[in-house]
Amino acid sequence: MAEVSNKKKYIPELLCPAGNFESLKAAVNNGADAVYFGGRDFNARAGAMNFSDQELVQAIDYAHLRGAKANITINTLYKGGSSGDSEVYRAFSFAEKMYKAGADAFIITDLGLYSLIKQHMPDIGLHASTQMTVHSLEGAYLLKELGFDRVVLSRELGLTEIKLIVEKSGLEVEVFAHGALCVSYSGQCLMSSMIGARSANRGKCAQPCRQYYNFFKNTKKNASGYLLSPRDIMTLSYLREIAECGVNTLKIEGRMKSAEYVAVVTKAYREQLDRVSAGIYDVPEETIKRVTQIFNRGGESTSGYFFDYSGSHMMSNETPKSTGTYLGTVISVAKKPERTGKVKVLIKIESEVVSGDGAEVWTNAGENVGGYITESADAGDIITVYINGPARAGDLVYKSYDKRLNDQANSDAKLDARKIKLNLALKMKLGQPMEMIVERNGICGSAVGDTPESPKNQPLSRERILAQLTKLGNTTFEIDAGSMALDIDDTIYVPMSALNNLRRSCVQAFEEKYVKSFRRDISCAKLQASPSAQRSGKDGHKLCVQVFSEEQLAAACEEGAEKAYFSISGGYGVKKTLEIVTKYADKTALHIALPKIMRPFDEAGLVDLIKALEDTEIQGYLASTYGQLSALRRFTKKEIITDYSFNVLNPITYEYLLDLGATGVTLSPELNLNEIKAFAGGEAIVYGNIPLMATVQCPIGIYSGSGEGGKCRGTKNDHSSYVLEDKTGAIFHVYTDCENCTALILNGHKLSMQEKLNKFSETNLDWLRLVFYTEDGGSVKSVLRAFRGAVKPANFVTYGHYFRGVK
Repeated sequence: MAEVSNKKKYIPELLCPAGNFESLKAAVNNGADAVYFGGRDFNARAGAMNFSDQELVQAIDYAHLRGAKANITINTLYKGGSSGDSEVYRAFSFAEKMYKAGADAFIITDLGLYSLIKQHMPDIGLHASTQMTVHSLEGAYLLKELGFDRVVLSRELGLTEIKLIVEKSGLEVEVFAHGALCVSYSGQCLMSSMIGARSANRGKCAQPCRQYYNFFKNTKKNASGYLLSPRDIMTLSYLREIAECGVNTLKIEGRMKSAEYVAVVTKAYREQLDRVSAGIYDVPEETIKRVTQIFNRGGESTSGYFFDYSGSHMMSNETPKSTGTYLGTVISVAKKPERTGKVKVLIKIESEVVSGDGAEVWTNAGENVGGYITESADAGDIITVYINGPARAGDLVYKSYDKRLNDQANSDAKLDARKIKLNLALKMKLGQPMEMIVERNGICGSAVGDTPESPKNQPLSRERILAQLTKLGNTTFEIDAGSMALDIDDTIYVPMSALNNLRRSCVQAFEEKYVKSFRRDISCAKLQASPSAQRSGKDGHKLCVQVFSEEQLAAACEEGAEKAYFSISGGYGVKKTLEIVTKYADKTALHIALPKIMRPFDEAGLVDLIKALEDTEIQGYLASTYGQLSALRRFTKKEIITDYSFNVLNPITYEYLLDLGATGVTLSPELNLNEIKAFAGGEAIVYGNIPLMATVQCPIGIYSGSGEGGKCRGTKNDHSSYVLEDKTGAIFHVYTDCENCTALILNGHKLSMQEKLNKFSETNLDWLRLVFYTEDGGSVKSVLRAFRGAVKPANFVTYGHYFRGVK
């Protein structure tokens, strides 16, 4: 029996994806409160069909005329130099067009672009993309201070953390409720970029996380499969709990998905949100089945991180592809293939099928294989399917395609039936021209028509008049029967054609005014390009180091490192950090490097650490997140250097961070040398195994320690060698920060610009950084000497992006 409550619930806004116009219609007409979509450039789904600028204006109007909001994605990172036609300026020009067209909000990642939009475009919602990796209350505080209206939180947060941010930040909070999960924190993944120069930060992710990997501990294979591929999230069963957290918006992922997918998922969430609003919390089994069938990874979905920190149950190790729903089991396989080359298999099914459905056999002999079902059958029947590949008795079978569901979804996707209600005022007096007004949200459309006459025979009844004037079937409007103001004489007559003309003129006038009411003017002058960065005339290169152990720090100091970042990600608390500071602060310009991810974000602990270090001899801090930057701005007077995790790709972002209090900025490793020339200063990493991912799905805990819920079961702080190997044989080291329960997937190809250091003389960089994760003290010394030219150059592997850049 359904659980029912009489208590009225706060219901979040339902925000749905639109990769093209068909998906936009599917979302709007199946119940989306708002839709998000982007142009051909400047958004994080470059692989979607997307919209031309003209289509975007039409899409905004389409949504508004049906009562839905239109949010525009400008959520990638933009390069930019002094040229007025650089990416960041072109992105601003695009935003200006969308602002004028009446977009309700921009979803933004790039701080430089944000600063321009905030300065020049008032009265539009500004939403911080999940690509900004905001996962703490401190991070939300900073966004609020900067002027963002909403934060799209990192997917990794649990309900307790989300509720805290909702209650204390003063920002609208948006969370992902359905769709694909990234294994890495969004905004912190460089794997696609470093492997194939296709930047996830710029909307061109090649999804290497969905590939096949082997996992080794000390050269012994521990696991194989799609080890970095999470299942998709589905929260239909938990909308009550999420709503009770007070989040403003539930986001459905899927701009790369079909219109049919958008229709099915949007309709399911709309219906369930309406049920929750009515106090009904159970989810119909058929709803779950439809949504699972239309797309899922690994045979089922996950509730994401709302209740679990991480775990193998969230991963789709068997396959990264959509699998449909469980159908049955292979009971026999023909010994020989048919003349067509296909193999005949008999399958006992556990649910109904119809001709045209698809079946996929999950085999243990490579890729799953499938075929079409050619006749209808009931649960318990045995059906025959012909497949292109091997199978054996006992193999599981999934319904990979549901014809009836897809036919219905196709029909739902083509609906254009959503309407908005209008108030009606009507005056029809004998001897006076007819007057009709329709109104919504203070916007009025009016028309004056013919003059009613005395009836020669039967007068025109009030019911007949209203029936004709409220006949808005071919429009996106309907008259609110409870909001009509009528002044109609009893004995009048006008031809039906006159009523039709009055109605058409009035509705047309309203539509024109209503669409125009969303349009904006922008009075700012055309942006001027920034002046070219001038060469500062710096002599030589200042080298600094980032180290992760006391042994490395001691070696760096012995070798005379001018500046050192000491990373406390290995569980260094206040006491131990103070001990390190006491020993080494007088030997180098010592900075404390804060963890790349702090989870759970211990704000009190971070503040206590900052306060404890304020009277020491450290020079400052290396901040990795907006939350850390927020706390440091408030509690220290020492230097604040932002790390490359802030994704600085253009000089406007660089200058904006300096304005926020940063004394130094680390540039993105996705920049090439020519692009770096546009910057007036900054730091760049020139040596080390660059982290390609930051993830809570620690391969060590999951595949070596059988971890569930973030519990590593004996592998915590295990210093064995753990690596992932892809299908090409490339190796990726796994480096753990067990105190924050986070793993870094490191590039196995070590970056080294030692042989090309002279190239940096053409830039304005202040510091070149050498990063040491796993090297011993001897290696730290030898690398420092090599970079100073005291020894023969080592034979390192990669120059990163310095000579190629990213797409």
